[in-house]
Amino acid sequence: MSILTDIKHRHSAGSINGFVDNPQIEIAKRIFGIKQDANDNMIRGNVSEHIARFILARDPDEKTLLKYTHKKWKEYNGEKIATAIFAQDCGKKFAQCLEERQLKRPQIYQEVFKDHIEGFDFPSIGYGDFTYTNSDKEPRLTVDLKSTARVPSGIDTVATNHIRQQAYYWGLSGKKRQFALLYASDKKYNYIEIPQSRLEEEWEIMLKNQRWIERIDNMCQTKQDWLDMFPFPDTNTFYYKDGGNFQQRIITLLKGEQNADN
Repeated sequence: MSILTDIKHRHSAGSINGFVDNPQIEIAKRIFGIKQDANDNMIRGNVSEHIARFILARDPDEKTLLKYTHKKWKEYNGEKIATAIFAQDCGKKFAQCLEERQLKRPQIYQEVFKDHIEGFDFPSIGYGDFTYTNSDKEPRLTVDLKSTARVPSGIDTVATNHIRQQAYYWGLSGKKRQFALLYASDKKYNYIEIPQSRLEEEWEIMLKNQRWIERIDNMCQTKQDWLDMFPFPDTNTFYYKDGGNFQQRIITLLKGEQNADN
């Protein structure tokens, strides 16, 4: 019996990193359908990407851009207008950086990476932000956009999971193109290319972690078995906080007060 088969699991950079870093949350989310509400900071990332793409395509004036920002913020059910303006400023910085690097509107937005890697039980999927192509239409560069309050100074200060995410896409895309991370706050930006050697290294780590997830699944006959694989976490950390009742729901699950096999 495979619990992951039952839920029609597909490996992704997010699920792999989630199972490694916060397995209890990932189990609650993937296997039991207990999800955190999207907060303004999560929404900010999506909206800032749309804004950057809009600027690169339309070169709008401030009034038009502000109207577009409010429209997108409403579509994503964002709450604080101050965060919407922050997202707009991040989008401006994204666009400024890409224009300075002579990277105008991406040829492919949210490119789909999918494969069933040989030797694994489950298929894989991922989505790249901005992909630029050569004159012969072959992808040459994928840039991942990250809006943040603190912009990393260089590759050594980038979150490992951000690099592993792109390394996973690099592997799924055929290992022939360059990947870069573009960070922006409301005041500055930094474009960071990921070295080929680092992509290769982190790709192998992602495959190792993917293999570990499948090994656990092979050991688990029930959803409760998945829960019992990991210790009870400290649920007072920020990982378990949101505007809804996620914290209490996951505590109920982990304490066994909710029937895990339902």
